[in-house]
Amino acid sequence: MAIALAIGDPKIRVKIQKGITNPNISFPNLIAPSFRILDSQTFQMGEGNIIQDGCSATCDVTIGSFNVLNGSNVLGHDVIVGDYNVLMPGVRLSGSVEVGSCNLLGVDSVVLQKIKIGSNVTLGAGSVLMTKPKDGGTYIGVPAKKFNYE
Repeated sequence: MAIALAIGDPKIRVKIQKGITNPNISFPNLIAPSFRILDSQTFQMGEGNIIQDGCSATCDVTIGSFNVLNGSNVLGHDVIVGDYNVLMPGVRLSGSVEVGSCNLLGVDSVVLQKIKIGSNVTLGAGSVLMTKPKDGGTYIGVPAKKFNYE
């Protein structure tokens, strides 16, 4: 039996996937036929990913497991995407960007080159991340700045 986790909240994705312990269940990658891999020899991907229409990966791209790449995401050279991340439509990751685990990158957000994102970061729609964010933070704006709810 195969299961796809089509859920947009990274934390809920983790909770559900970790709760499935039956060894007979697999997690296939669901990939739109339009997904472009510009260098398939240097491309790597785990399991349980959902990659939607219009996404592309350049060279030396690694995608972990249980990620959702919504429409028209672009992954630049030497990008590493960890596990359980959700990239909303139009996300752009510049060269040498590293995305850890359980992050949510909003619609049309941009992460500039060599930025390393850890865990549980939310990047607001249309934001441009120009510096390393702190784990667990929410960042919005151009340039993206930490947003406090208090």
